[in-house]
Amino acid sequence: MTAIYAYAHEQVAFVAGDTCRVDRNRQGRSVCKVHHWSDAVVLAQAGEAQFLTQLIGVVRPLMGFYPPTDEAFFDAFSELHRKFWSDAEMEYASKGISPVPDGTVLVAAAATPTHPARIHKVDFKTGARVLCVGTVDVDGTDEAQFKADALRNFLSLQSTQSDSRVPLDRWACLCASDAVNAHTGVISYPVDALIARPSGVGDRLLVQRRIQSSSSPPVDLFAVATEELGAGVSR
Repeated sequence: MTAIYAYAHEQVAFVAGDTCRVDRNRQGRSVCKVHHWSDAVVLAQAGEAQFLTQLIGVVRPLMGFYPPTDEAFFDAFSELHRKFWSDAEMEYASKGISPVPDGTVLVAAAATPTHPARIHKVDFKTGARVLCVGTVDVDGTDEAQFKADALRNFLSLQSTQSDSRVPLDRWACLCASDAVNAHTGVISYPVDALIARPSGVGDRLLVQRRIQSSSSPPVDLFAVATEELGAGVSR
């Protein structure tokens, strides 16, 4: 079970996710579910863990041969997903488990000269991608509730911050805490957060942090000015 979150607007792309993975024997361990394709494209995974993780591990190094855009990530993913989905089907069938759990990659991309900032959901089985509406979206165990919580927490932070900035890492904590309370034992801290943003000196930063608890203070590099948030948050 998983809770993942994404934000994309202007030159900022952000993803976050819980780190709990529970195996078939109900044993939990801490893993990383957030990744980067480039300094403008970040992603988080949900659902089927073993083979989707292997696929992402093979796709990511291909950025050296593809452009650093989300479109290029989709191209690389579509070239390889069938093999890994087929491997998953054979492995699950051999263990008497059917069907293979769904798998999703939530991809957040900063704006480029040809595309606005955007979030897509990419399906592991089919390779199909769906463009999300708004500047934030989610996926995971309880998508509808996670989306409602994410929007509520985002808008609350947007309206209450006194310094005109919203800490996306704090937003991720609020969302994850809601998910942990609803799904104790299968979604848990720590929470991983990953942001791709301008550096302030003409280049870009990729910053990742592992947040140990809901009381962890926000880090300044994850804060975005409210004027960057715009009106694109779908309710």
